[in-house]
Amino acid sequence: MTEVTPEMVRLKLSQLGLVLSPEINYRLEMMFPRLDGMFLDRKIRKQFQQVKEIEPLLKEMLLENEQVLFVTKGKIEYHESIVVLTNLRMLRIPINNKGVPHQPFWFIYYTQVINLKKIDSLIPGIRLKDSGKLSFQSFPDKDRKMITSVSLNAVKFLEEKGIDPLVSQSRENMCGNCFKVVAINEYECDACGATFWEPFEIGIRSFIFPSWGDIAMKNYSMAFGKLYGLLFIWIGIITALVNAEYLLAGLMLVTTNCGDAVFTYNSAVNVRYLKELPEND
Repeated sequence: MTEVTPEMVRLKLSQLGLVLSPEINYRLEMMFPRLDGMFLDRKIRKQFQQVKEIEPLLKEMLLENEQVLFVTKGKIEYHESIVVLTNLRMLRIPINNKGVPHQPFWFIYYTQVINLKKIDSLIPGIRLKDSGKLSFQSFPDKDRKMITSVSLNAVKFLEEKGIDPLVSQSRENMCGNCFKVVAINEYECDACGATFWEPFEIGIRSFIFPSWGDIAMKNYSMAFGKLYGLLFIWIGIITALVNAEYLLAGLMLVTTNCGDAVFTYNSAVNVRYLKELPEND
C-alpha cells in the first residue's frame, strides 16, 4: 500500500472540489489515510462533510498550535457524538439526529486516561485518573483502532516532552459560549460570565412537570419524546381518577415525576448546559 502524504491528500481533495479551512491545522494524512479503492471518493466526501460541519466550533475550541489528527463519529455514553483527536486531547462534540452539533462540550487530555487500549477491545471503554469511566459504542472497528493508535502516539509524545496539563478533573467541561474550561463544581464561566444550570434546578423542574428540565437544557427531542410517552401515563391517571382509585393515580403521578427528575438531575451532574449568556452577548 502506498504511503499517503499531506500533498497527496490535498491533491485528492482538490480533485473532488473539497476545501478545508486554512485556519485549522489538520494532519491530513491521518485524517484521510486511504485515497484509493472502490467507493472511496464517496467515503472521503462523507468524512469531509463531517469535518466541515464542526469547523466553526473547532476554530473556537482549538488552542494555539493545536493540530487536528483524526475525526470520527459514534456514541459516547450512548449519546451521538463527534470525537476530535488532536495532538493534546480528545474533544467530544454531541450531535443531534441530523448531525448538527450542540452543547454540552467537554474534552480529555490524553494524560488523564489510564488505559487507552480498551477503546478497541471487546469492551470499548476507558478509565480516567479521577476514577471516572467512559464507554464508546457504534464506532466503526477501523475508527476505534485509529482512536487507540493516534491517542497512544500522542501520549508518548507528551510524555517525551514532559507535558502534563493541569486539570480540575479528568473530563473537563467547556463553556458553550466561549469554549473555555469550566472547572469542577463551578456553574459560571470565569472567562465570559455565562451561567449554567445546576443539577437541582434541572431536577426540580422535571419533578414539577416532566420534560421541563429537558426544555431548560434545550434537549428538545428528548423533551417531546417524553411528552409523547406521558400521554399514555396521563390516560392511565385519568382512568384511575374516574374509577376513584385516587391512591393509584397519585402513585403513578409521583413515580413518573420522580423518575424524570432523577434522570434529568443525573444528566446535568457531569456536564454544563448554558442557562444565561453574559449581558454583552
